[in-house]
Amino acid sequence: MKQSKLVPKLRFKGFNEEYEIYDLGSLVHEITPGKTSSKQIYNSGEYPVHDSKGITGYNTFHDFDGDFILLGRNRGDFPSLNKVNGKFCVDRKTLILKPIKLIDINYLFYYLQSRNFSIPLHDFPYLVINPNQLKKIKFTFPSINEQKMISKFFTAIDNKINLLNKKHREYIEFKKYFTQEIFSEKIKFDGYDDWITVTLDQLFDEFIDFSSITDFKSIKKNFHDLKNPNYDQLIEILGVKNKYNNHKNFFVDKTHVWKFNLNNNGIILLNIDENIGELYFLMPQILPFPVKYANRLMLRSNNNIIFKYYLLSTDYFKIQLNNFYKSNGRIKINKRLKKIKINIPQSIEEQQRITLFFMRIDDKLNLIQQNINNLKQFKDGALHQTFVNLR
Repeated sequence: MKQSKLVPKLRFKGFNEEYEIYDLGSLVHEITPGKTSSKQIYNSGEYPVHDSKGITGYNTFHDFDGDFILLGRNRGDFPSLNKVNGKFCVDRKTLILKPIKLIDINYLFYYLQSRNFSIPLHDFPYLVINPNQLKKIKFTFPSINEQKMISKFFTAIDNKINLLNKKHREYIEFKKYFTQEIFSEKIKFDGYDDWITVTLDQLFDEFIDFSSITDFKSIKKNFHDLKNPNYDQLIEILGVKNKYNNHKNFFVDKTHVWKFNLNNNGIILLNIDENIGELYFLMPQILPFPVKYANRLMLRSNNNIIFKYYLLSTDYFKIQLNNFYKSNGRIKINKRLKKIKINIPQSIEEQQRITLFFMRIDDKLNLIQQNINNLKQFKDGALHQTFVNLR
């Protein structure tokens, strides 16, 4: 049987030579852990301290100078990679790789992102990567000219992803600015009356407090039981207290998936525990949904539910909720919580205009995020086909 040539599935024109196989240890000068302990990392300093994800702090001295690749030592963090240059320090939880001159550093950086590296890496018996084991992994490399061509291709993809990420962040800041300005009444639509002050219980028709659930029957009252063996989604309720589970995780059997009728309006889930003020909006449809943690306040309204979602996302409301939390401890539904005050437009038409304004921003954000996801998916597929798979 004739052995197949060692070439990738996807290749630039003009390159025909077979790839060569090397151990990683023969392609780098060294693979060593960083030297900086957590006690040596400060908030300010002349030189940055890097890990495999970015800058973690600063120091007054540097341990390294040049171009290096940083790899997280924890196998579960893969792909935790960082490419740095200049003068810097590296924390002890990170491995440092410096390729030899015959290897383009960008090519090695992208190779380490591919499945050709991740698959053998996950065969390691330990959670913490041993440098000596890492050196034994087999790599395939073409000529230096082809390496640079491949690097240029993936760098162009990364540059596009970075531009989209920057644009996404700018739209988030844009939305945040107008959220605060509109709901603090600093920016207003012309032709409408002044806003009025209402309480939380005047905004919503129903409150369902998962933090006050005491037994399984109280959960069942709020859900429609659909016995369908085709559903395999499990509903997880954490922190439910009863004589059967006593603080343990509570799972509903897959043949008893609870479905909630959103009555064509949708609902808001408001976090009222550690990440207080965090919001989730469930679209108007009948669907199974997990209540991942018990401390969620479910809010229902028969009108303008999306406007109210944007309203509760303001810093002003979160500050009030935090103040309530500090003075009352773990939040339960009670009269004081329901009497939190908030300003809203009197006109339903103005509420709808505000909603449409923010929905258009969200549509733009979703479109940019989809483009980012598509590019990442394309890059992942190209990485898999551009580098020779030894398995």
